[in-house]
Amino acid sequence: MTNSDPESAKRQGEHIADEMSGQVFVRRASGLVRDFSTFDLFVVNMADCCVGFSFLTGALWAASLYPDAYLTPLILAGALMLVFVGIVYSLFAAAMPRSGGDYVWVGRTLNPLLGFIANWAQTWGMILAGGLFAWLFIDTVASILLTAGLQFDNPTLQSIGESLGGSGALFGLGTLVIVLVTGAQLVSKKFLRTLLAALFWIAMISLVIHLYFFITASHETFVANFNTLMAQYTGSEDSYNFIINLAREQGNTSTPLGTWAGTLIALPLAFQFYIGFTSTAYVAGEAKEPMRSQPIAILGTLAVSLLVLLVGMSAMYRVAGRDFINGLAYLDGLGENPVPVGVYSTFFSGLVSESPVLELISAIGMLAWPLMLVIVLMMLPVRNLFAWSVDSLLPEAITKVDRRGTPVIATLVIAFATWIIMILYLFTTIFELSLGLTAVTSVGFILVGISAAIFPYQRQDLYDRSPGIVRTLLGKTPLLVVSGVLMSMIYAFVFYSAVITEGFGLPAWIFTILLFAVAIGIYYGAHTLRRRQGVNMDLMWKELPPD
Repeated sequence: MTNSDPESAKRQGEHIADEMSGQVFVRRASGLVRDFSTFDLFVVNMADCCVGFSFLTGALWAASLYPDAYLTPLILAGALMLVFVGIVYSLFAAAMPRSGGDYVWVGRTLNPLLGFIANWAQTWGMILAGGLFAWLFIDTVASILLTAGLQFDNPTLQSIGESLGGSGALFGLGTLVIVLVTGAQLVSKKFLRTLLAALFWIAMISLVIHLYFFITASHETFVANFNTLMAQYTGSEDSYNFIINLAREQGNTSTPLGTWAGTLIALPLAFQFYIGFTSTAYVAGEAKEPMRSQPIAILGTLAVSLLVLLVGMSAMYRVAGRDFINGLAYLDGLGENPVPVGVYSTFFSGLVSESPVLELISAIGMLAWPLMLVIVLMMLPVRNLFAWSVDSLLPEAITKVDRRGTPVIATLVIAFATWIIMILYLFTTIFELSLGLTAVTSVGFILVGISAAIFPYQRQDLYDRSPGIVRTLLGKTPLLVVSGVLMSMIYAFVFYSAVITEGFGLPAWIFTILLFAVAIGIYYGAHTLRRRQGVNMDLMWKELPPD
């Protein structure tokens, strides 16, 4: 792919002879341009991994789901195991640098249907997450304003925060977020990359300031300030221990130090902390020098996220105390948390910061994390729809790009789907159904791992033509094979953990089965239609999509 005008590129084509019928058909060049630098790719992965938001909410989330886990070893173990996933995605993105990522890898290695199923699952994962975070971004704004109003004793801020937290405001402002993100995508890819880069620096600087408050704070300062602030809500001068004791009275049985058994059970949570760090696989067709840029962006994101979580979570638990965090999470789950605001890490840091104004500025800056996430969650599925359309699974109109290289129709389709999902989240119980999504996406990851394990043997033609980094050996065995086997084992465990979760009932199973059934229906429907039009898709799928 070159940096030529996209419309000119679309007029280029490669002729493939159908040996069965003697027909010739044209596969147009994609029209996308390779203009994502290594830094651009790193920013995309950091945005989707969204380590800043994991730090904002992760402590209470982890304590609520897995109160007996050792959090620091859990974070480290998750990252170490996901190194193999990062290797698979890095090497596959270098071997087959096309938009759509796992759709192309699995489809060209195992089977086109399995490739579509794997990518379909990941695509819906992004759309569902996009719909969730479109309104959750506004909810986070509301929580930060409520916290600031409480800490500054400012009724106006508290009132604004309360008004933003209503379902009507979440719908209206969430819709505005989707419209603005869609508009940013339609302006141009250059504008979108610039916007993401600016948000990234705001997010990272705010995160560093946020971490500084925890690293330099003492446990004694936290307890004293919490007691002062919360006395009016708990009726106790020792509100800190009041929280711990109340949780125990209500049935909290978490251990003071954690257990190794509890840590093992919590491993799926560790993977969730890093989910999204491989996202640039889906824009591989737009990456400059993918054999170099993709490994740096993918593994670099994993390394930075690990560092942030290790330092940040360790400092937060040291400052607030494990028993206190577990007790707060337990009471929050029961709906009996006496703290009158959402308990984000900004609430904790506000109690120990020596500069309340700087703390408020950094808290507002932390909003760049969920905003970046919404942008990327709406950008990446567009590339998957584009890849399906290039392979004739969707109408050709989906591949339309404007003169700036933006896939206009695909962008609008994803925006509409994200908006509908946001509405369903706000006004229905769809979240209960989407518990099956972890199982569905795990199946997609398993298929990618299997494809990596057999790629050097099943598609030796492509493997032999791949860059040298893809053919790296571990002893006498390709590194890609070893990593693929381990990746499949990891996500088999995640799948098992998902389906035995207490909340994974009949609705989640129905959701999972229906999602797969729709994918199979689309695949065979398109296959039948194209065959009637004289296009042999089986032959087309033997080759990589056009660059």
